[in-house]
Amino acid sequence: MKPPTAEEQLKLTKPGAEHEELARHAGTWDVEVSMGGGAAAVKYQGTSENRMTVGGRFLQMEYQARGKAGSTEGMFTLGFDPRHQRHTLIAMDSFGAYFVTSEGLRDAKDGKIRMRGTDDDPVMKAMGHTKEFVHVLHLRSADEFAVEVWFVDTRTAARKEFKYMDYTFKRRK
Repeated sequence: MKPPTAEEQLKLTKPGAEHEELARHAGTWDVEVSMGGGAAAVKYQGTSENRMTVGGRFLQMEYQARGKAGSTEGMFTLGFDPRHQRHTLIAMDSFGAYFVTSEGLRDAKDGKIRMRGTDDDPVMKAMGHTKEFVHVLHLRSADEFAVEVWFVDTRTAARKEFKYMDYTFKRRK
């Protein structure tokens, strides 16, 4: 394989079409955070301030929300790495004092971006398992998108995925 030229390397450092797509989701948004499923789901309502950072390379989303269980806040930083042709995500929130990362591709069938990640979680490690998850970015329209958090059940060979959290963002009018 031939190494890229200096011009080709420089092009990979610039924002492209994928970054423009992320930029369309900057602004002020209403957010609903749902943890768990069904009637037992814990819900929070709030707002998110989304802005492009680092010269248009990343969409930083900072949200605050309140619900019957109290309040939560957090941040997602979404990007696209042209070198590897993968979407990237960094997430942190008030449910923990750590951050997680994930990366992945857009599904050609449904258009959702599925980013896989792992975390060296001490509790899971003590039980002999790994902590694996999938962040699913669903850009539904110019005025609505969602970030879903799916956990992978690493305790069984089936490795079934189950949705744990859902963040739905609707553009504030």
